[in-house]
Amino acid sequence: MDRYWKCPHCEAILDKGEQYEAETEKYLSSPTATGWVSCDKCESLFDAKDVYGGKYDVAEPSVTGEPSVTREPMVICPKCQTENSPDQTTCSQCGAKLLPGRGALERIGYLIAGIAGVALFIGLAWLFARMEEALPPCCASPITLGIMALGCLIGGLRMAFTRTPEYEKYVKRAERHIKAFPEQALADFTRALESAPEKEKANILKQRGELYARLGRKAEALADLSEYAASPHAHKGAKVVSEIVGVDMEGAAAAPTEQTIGALRKDLMREGTLKAVGYCKRCKDAVELNENQLCSRCGSQVKEARFVKPEDSETELAKLRKEAAARRRKRLIWLIIGGITLFACVLCMGVGLWSSRTPQKTGGTTPTVSVTVVPVTFAENIFSFEYPSNWEKITQKEISTLLKTSLKGLQAGGYDYIGGVYTGGLDNCRGCAQIVIVVAKNPGLTGTLTDEQYEQAKEATEKQMGSRLISYKKTEVSSLPATESVHIGASGQSKLWELIVIPPEPGVAYMFSCSSHKDTYDDFEEVFARAIKSLRIGERSVPTSVPTVVILTPVAPVTTGVVTYTVQAGDTLSKIAKEFGVTVEAIVEANNIEDPSLLQVGQVLIIPVAGPEE
Repeated sequence: MDRYWKCPHCEAILDKGEQYEAETEKYLSSPTATGWVSCDKCESLFDAKDVYGGKYDVAEPSVTGEPSVTREPMVICPKCQTENSPDQTTCSQCGAKLLPGRGALERIGYLIAGIAGVALFIGLAWLFARMEEALPPCCASPITLGIMALGCLIGGLRMAFTRTPEYEKYVKRAERHIKAFPEQALADFTRALESAPEKEKANILKQRGELYARLGRKAEALADLSEYAASPHAHKGAKVVSEIVGVDMEGAAAAPTEQTIGALRKDLMREGTLKAVGYCKRCKDAVELNENQLCSRCGSQVKEARFVKPEDSETELAKLRKEAAARRRKRLIWLIIGGITLFACVLCMGVGLWSSRTPQKTGGTTPTVSVTVVPVTFAENIFSFEYPSNWEKITQKEISTLLKTSLKGLQAGGYDYIGGVYTGGLDNCRGCAQIVIVVAKNPGLTGTLTDEQYEQAKEATEKQMGSRLISYKKTEVSSLPATESVHIGASGQSKLWELIVIPPEPGVAYMFSCSSHKDTYDDFEEVFARAIKSLRIGERSVPTSVPTVVILTPVAPVTTGVVTYTVQAGDTLSKIAKEFGVTVEAIVEANNIEDPSLLQVGQVLIIPVAGPEE
C-alpha cells in the first residue's frame, strides 16, 4: 500500500513513510482503534483510523484532487464512549443522556471555589485594613475586596445549585468532540450560539474560530475571531484584573487573538480569497493593499484597512472614495467658517485700534471738556483736562462698576465725587482705558505735603507695591503739591499713571488716575500724557468749539495714601488688614491703637494705603 496520503483541507501530499505502512496494518486489523493524526502543513486534525483505514485519499506526490471520502459526524456517549447519531438524545448502548449538564463533582467544585474565593478576598481585606501606611496604587481597597468576596460567594452558589443552561450543555459536548469529531463540535458550538446570552457569545465564538483555524477553514475562522475581538464582552476576566492591579492585562489577553487574526488575513490574501483596501493619503485615492497593509502604488503605510471578498473590492473602493470626498467637503466648510471668523476678529480688532489711535495719528486737537464738580463740601473745586472726543463720560452706572473693580474697597462717606471718561470698558480689558477723578475725604490729611511727608509716603508705597512700582516722584498741579506714580495694578493685569494732589484744605485730596490693560497701555500713553499735562484745578477751561458742561453726582470715595473704615460687628484687625492689603502693624501705628484686640463697633479707623488699584 502506498505510503502517501492527501490532506482533505489543504490538499497537501504528506509522506508518512514506514509509519503509514505499520499503522495501516494496525488499524485495518482493529477497526475500533482510535487515535489522532495532524497534517504537517495546515495542522488540521483527523481521526487516525480515518487516515489509515482508507477514509482519506492515498496518492503519489503528484496526485491532486478532492478527498473521495469524508467521515460523518457522530456523538460520543460521555458514559460508555459509544458513538451515536447526532439526532439521538440518549445513548443506544447505555441509555445515558447525550446532552448532560453539570455533574455532581463539578457542582461541588464550583461551591468549593466560591468559598475559597470568599476566604481569600476577606483575608486580603482584613490585612489591608490593618495596614497603617497608605496602600500602593496596585492594591484594591478593603471595600473593593469585600465586594469581590461577595461576588465569589454568589457566583459559587449560582453555579452549584442552578440548572445548567442549554447553551452550556452544547458547549460541553462540543469540547468533548473537538478531537474525535470536529464537525460535530462545530455543529454544537453553532447550536450554543443560538441560545447563549450576548455576554457569553464572545467565548463561544473564540472556541469555534480556533477550531475552524485548526481544521484549515481560514475564512470561517477569520469571521469568528474578528467578531470575538470586536465584542465588548471579550477578555472580560482580563478587564477585571486590569482594574484591580492597574496593569494592562486586557491588552495582553487580546494580543494572541489579534496575532491569529492577522495571520489568517495574510494567509487568505496570499490564497486570493481576501483583499485589503484603504485610503492612501499620499496617493489621495482608495487603493488595494498588500498583506502588510501597504499601498500597492506607493508603498506607504495605510491605517484603518478594510478586508473584503475579492468580488466586493470594487464596491468597497468606491465607498472609500465617497467617504473621502465627504471628509474633504466637511473640512473645506470648516476652513471657510474658520477663515471668516478669523477675518471678522482681525477686522474688529483693527477697527478698535484704529478708532483709539485716530485722534493721535491725524494730529487733530482733542477737545477740552470742563467737568463742573458740585461736591458736598467743596462746591468751588473745578477740574478740567483734555481727552479724545470719541471717549465716553462716566455716569452713575459706570461709577457702580468702578466701585466693584478699580475702586473696590472704598467706604461710603469717604469721598465727595467720582467722575471721568473712558473708552472700551471699565474693566481694564485689552483695548480699554479710563481716566478717573476722585475727590477723597480723610481726617488724617493735613492739607500739606512736606518733604518729610513725601518721603514717608514714598517709603510706604515702595514697601506695599514692591516690584510693581515703576516710578514715584513729587510734582505740582495748578500750584498744588502732588505725588506722581506709575505702577502695575495689584491684579498684575493693569498699568496706572496716577496723580495724588493735596489741596490746602485739611482732610481732602484729589486723585487723577489714568489706567489701561498693561498690554495696551502704550497705545493710550499719549492720551494719558496730554490729559495730565492739561489738568487744571480751580480753573474753568472750556473751548467754544465743545461747550460741554457735565454735572456729576458724588458717588464713591477713594484715598490718597489712606482711607477710613468703620468697624463692623465681627471685624478684627487681621481681617481688615487682609481686606485692604496692608499689615496689622500699619493700621495700629496709623491709629495709635494700644490694644489691637479691642475694637469698638462704629469706630472709624484710618487705613494707610497707596491708592486704588486693580
